[in-house]
Amino acid sequence: MVENIDGAFAELSRWLQYDAARTRRIVAAFHRVTVRDLLAMEHAAARGEWGEVRWRADRISMGCLHVGEGHAAACLEPLLEAQFGFSLKTLYFASYAPRRGSLLRLVERAASVAMGEAFA
Repeated sequence: MVENIDGAFAELSRWLQYDAARTRRIVAAFHRVTVRDLLAMEHAAARGEWGEVRWRADRISMGCLHVGEGHAAACLEPLLEAQFGFSLKTLYFASYAPRRGSLLRLVERAASVAMGEAFA
């Protein structure tokens, strides 16, 4: 049983009945996929491939929700709700870019959990 995990994926840990090994495995998978998708999304934005940006944003958002981190998924909502490439580009720079730090902090927390530091 995991005690005092200081909010590191507390909801996911609770869903998994505080099984530290299972939590680490799931968070490690989340970390691998999310890092890859974040980089791919930012590269797609740099190339102006807004359909790819939306697809990656959806994948990242779903991953965040699956590990109980809905607040991090919220910064991607404007990208998922945009209707056209022009508005997606505008929202990417006006809405997502200033909030991307919350996703990066989540990725850092995921790395710590995956490596066992948060459960040591």
